[in-house]
Amino acid sequence: VTHPPNTGSDPLHLFRRECISRKLCDGDGTRRKGAHWVLSIAANASADNANTEPPNLRTVGIQRLSSDGIDFCVKKGSRIASQLQQLESSPNG
Repeated sequence: VTHPPNTGSDPLHLFRRECISRKLCDGDGTRRKGAHWVLSIAANASADNANTEPPNLRTVGIQRLSSDGIDFCVKKGSRIASQLQQLESSPNG
């Protein structure tokens, strides 16, 4: 298991450490078989990003936590999947 420098102040590391202690994942950050491990994600629900609608909230199943981030699955074609794909392909994403 590799840890980023100054792991005590890294929120991802703290989250991973807590999940390991709750037996949601193994030491490598992979979800344990049968573990109910979910996270809620909110994204702008307005198609034009004008913030005219309340956020779109979805609960996703976490598959793995690593030093690179959180791996999870969403249904292809959903609005939140499209928004996440746009974020990933943006220059700042």
